[in-house]
Amino acid sequence: MRLTSGGTLRINYRNVQDPASRLVCNFKCSYCVTETPQRRPYDASALRQTRRIWDALETLDDTLIVRVNFDGETLIDRWAIECVLDIAGRSNVARCEVITNNSIPPRRYLGRMDTRKMSFACSFHPEYITLNRFLGNLAALRDAGCPAFVYTVATPGALNGLVPLVERFRSEGYDIRIEGLMEPYQGREYPQAYTADERSLLHEVFYSPEEFAYGIDAANPRGKPCYAGTDEITVTMDGRVARCYECEMGDVGELMDGTWTLPPDPQPCPEASCLCPAYHIYLAEFRERYTMLDAYADHYRI
Repeated sequence: MRLTSGGTLRINYRNVQDPASRLVCNFKCSYCVTETPQRRPYDASALRQTRRIWDALETLDDTLIVRVNFDGETLIDRWAIECVLDIAGRSNVARCEVITNNSIPPRRYLGRMDTRKMSFACSFHPEYITLNRFLGNLAALRDAGCPAFVYTVATPGALNGLVPLVERFRSEGYDIRIEGLMEPYQGREYPQAYTADERSLLHEVFYSPEEFAYGIDAANPRGKPCYAGTDEITVTMDGRVARCYECEMGDVGELMDGTWTLPPDPQPCPEASCLCPAYHIYLAEFRERYTMLDAYADHYRI
């Protein structure tokens, strides 16, 4: 059975969206929007749930490009890594992208992975890791044949260094995408709290003008055609399926037995804001201008 008209389905595989499901992290960033005292290590049940879901998804005739995001640091947790290995080993998974803070030396985990399938979205958090260490780990991923790109968050304290930081990553051959603050931070409401000068600087370093529009100007996507839920879905560890963070569709069992199907064409976005660049790039306006990269579930070429 094939779910998509084009034959490629991108899947964001996530933890269940409640505080107790969030994976532990070795960083405690001041701007983290998912930090909670209830973070915990995974146990064997995470792998059992993952296997049940992917036993079903492996029967699809679509080629799957998967992004694993567990709201914590996947590469420090035994069972989270086991989930990644299980997904990457599926016969119809062409690429398994892992979100990581890139603090763990790749030699500790790459030996267990099929590097031909792996890619990494590496978030740079200078509160907890030096640039040289981060670049060294990126180089190790690249040497192993694993594509990687970089995210970093535009906190007020980081703004003065953003231009040279972006130039450094680009000179080393890595794409870097800036994320604007989208939550209260240090008593101020963002992104509204960015000054005119700060917005001008951010416009200079953002990966694309569209990302700036949604990430800094908080553009309203409601009613705009979007491919989320068409050739991209979010699947959580309890088997639920959604277009994106906010728009639940049903569950994996219903999807597989045909209770409901994915529409062939982009559908209007029902939300007034799109907070995450992993999702707003599925808006049709991005697809019409840029090319999605098959090395990742959530990155595109300018």
